[in-house]
This record gives sequence, C-alpha cells and structure tokens, in this order.
Amino acid sequence: MCCTKYMITKYRRITMRHIICFLCFCFLQSCTDHSTESSQMYESLLFVRQGGGNKVFNVYPASIKRTFLVNVTRYEFRDTSVQMLLVEDNAYGPCFDALMQTLQGKTQIVGDFKQSTLPTGTWSFLYMVKGSEQIEITNTDLRNVLSNFENIVNTKMQP
Repeated sequence: MCCTKYMITKYRRITMRHIICFLCFCFLQSCTDHSTESSQMYESLLFVRQGGGNKVFNVYPASIKRTFLVNVTRYEFRDTSVQMLLVEDNAYGPCFDALMQTLQGKTQIVGDFKQSTLPTGTWSFLYMVKGSEQIEITNTDLRNVLSNFENIVNTKMQP
C-alpha cells in the first residue's frame, strides 16, 4: 500500500514536470519572430505608386512558363481595368527571376527600407500578396529589381 502511494506521487511529479516543460516550450515558440522567415509562398506582387505617376497593378504568375499576367487597376489617377501578358525577354530577365523566387518564398522580403514621410513627392509600395494578407517588401535590393515592373507597365500602357 505504501509503495503504491509512493509511485502515484512520483508519477504525478513526473507528469507535472513534463507539463511545465511542454508549456514553457510552447510559450517560447510563440515568442519567436516568424516575420523574417521567407518560407511561405505568395500569389502575386502588388505595386502601388502614390503621388506623381499614380498607379496600382498586380503581377501574377501565368500558366505558361516564364510568363506573368499583369492586372492594372489604376493608372495616372484614373481607375482602369487593363490586363496584359508579359513574356520574359533578355532586358528584364533578372526582374522575372527575382519575382519567381519571391513568389516561391525563396527570397527574403524583409529588410531595412523605410518609406519617406514627407508630405510631398511620390512613393512606391511593393507588397507580396497571399490571400487577403499584404506584406510590404522592405528588402532594398529586391525592391529595386522588382520596381522594373513599373517600367514594363509604363511602356505597355503608352499608345
């Protein structure tokens, strides 16, 4: 009888110790910053230009390899609905490569870029979109490369 009581008490201590360790582990995992991880896949690139040259467009991967679908919803302060298919050419190869890598979650989108807070001028915002979530691209090198899509859209939109 005494032995049984000892074993139950010992079992309870071990169980409580395990539970406490498990809760600590869960707490520490929930405190880990996952915002810098780039392991998620994205649906599209959202480009927003505010101020001069106002425009908004999304770039989606098309079903054809090395091709993207661009949906322009705002151009030069006017709401619009223009769709265009972009096929890779040599001039914009690095831009296409960077977007494919980013859409697949293989590129770090978080960096040190900070948008100007001046009340005048023009600002560009680049976001990776997944469902209803938009994550701003603050990696300066990636922003510079993906900003080339604005030049492509401007060229295609000219009469």
